[in-house]
Amino acid sequence: VSGSACAITLTTNIATNPSLPVATFNASSPCIGNPTSFTDQSSVTPGTITQWHWDFGASGTADTSNLQNPAFPYPSAGTYTVTLDVTTNAGCVQSTTSPVTVVAGFDATFTPDIFCNDEPPTNLSSVTPGGTWSGTGITNTTNGTFNPTTAGTGTFPITYMGGTGVCKD
Repeated sequence: VSGSACAITLTTNIATNPSLPVATFNASSPCIGNPTSFTDQSSVTPGTITQWHWDFGASGTADTSNLQNPAFPYPSAGTYTVTLDVTTNAGCVQSTTSPVTVVAGFDATFTPDIFCNDEPPTNLSSVTPGGTWSGTGITNTTNGTFNPTTAGTGTFPITYMGGTGVCKD
């Protein structure tokens, strides 16, 4: 500090750190019943990213993580705002926010029944409609028509498969 009674000069040093990181990520398997996997794709030059903080946007639940590549089981279908904060070895911080839409999964659960050979054909049903039926005695793969006469006597595996992409069963 120098100067006269009417003027004062103050000199100080200001440090600058390397570049801010670029925070980015992707999310996969966003359907109920499967944890959504998050993959950090952040970068910084020069330096390294040393800390991650995720907020998965599911208010009212324990919805944060400090892992680089976490997974989070969303409580219900909907669109969630996910925030990732990354910190570099030089202390520079950058954030990114992105919506993640979680869809209802496909539930292929159905209740088997016992049939007598002389009963008429019947349509099987599942928790989630829209799948494809297969197996001995299935005469209509779309409707799930099971014909006991066609099947004959015995125990037969029946398969119901549906859904698309990551939400299939």
